[in-house]
Amino acid sequence: MRLYPVHPLFLLVLLLAGFVYFCSSAAADTGKWGFIDRNGKFVVPPRFDDATSFRLVGGAVVRLGDSYKLLDAGTRSLSDLPVTAADMQFFRDYKARQPLAAVAIGKGYGLKQDGKLIFNPHKPQYVAGMKVGFGSAKIRCAKFGNKYGYVRDDGTIALKPRWAQADDFDENTDLAPVQIGKKWGYINSKGAMVIKPIFEEAGIFHSWLAPVKVSRPSPVAVKQTQ
Repeated sequence: MRLYPVHPLFLLVLLLAGFVYFCSSAAADTGKWGFIDRNGKFVVPPRFDDATSFRLVGGAVVRLGDSYKLLDAGTRSLSDLPVTAADMQFFRDYKARQPLAAVAIGKGYGLKQDGKLIFNPHKPQYVAGMKVGFGSAKIRCAKFGNKYGYVRDDGTIALKPRWAQADDFDENTDLAPVQIGKKWGYINSKGAMVIKPIFEEAGIFHSWLAPVKVSRPSPVAVKQTQ
């Protein structure tokens, strides 16, 4: 087989193309986390390497490099209280739990977790004579096959399953994170899109703030409240 000499310019172009690809791939992995309000505006700029919601520890665990800090929801500043990687992992383990699965029971839907029926609309539970439903949440996120939707505590469907991924509503903001395509946004309990799907990842609102991840902050994504 005859071999032909390779022009040096061709090699240079090939090396430059590889460098550009490497840089663009690296940039895609350098997403930052921040916190938005109910209007979709950043009140804590996206500067963290990782972040949790506020709902588990009274604050949000954030990571800057190898350092873990507690972000106070009220002051929106980093606390001196000691936190570790284990605190963030606790939240991750909680979030990674199996989603609630909707299962048809009669004319309604119950909810299963880890294969166990945890909610049956036809057999409500009572505590001190009061019916125990979904509490202030009113509706719960559940997986129907390979799509997510929302169920009322009477077993009826509140929002038909149509999202690739989703999570529960926050009672104060009436917002829930949902995934559309590869991006995340927020809907209200009527199913209307309130915050456009522009985020790489998104968490539940708590204390009026939600953690979101942006890979390449856009003017819209990083608009901050005054």
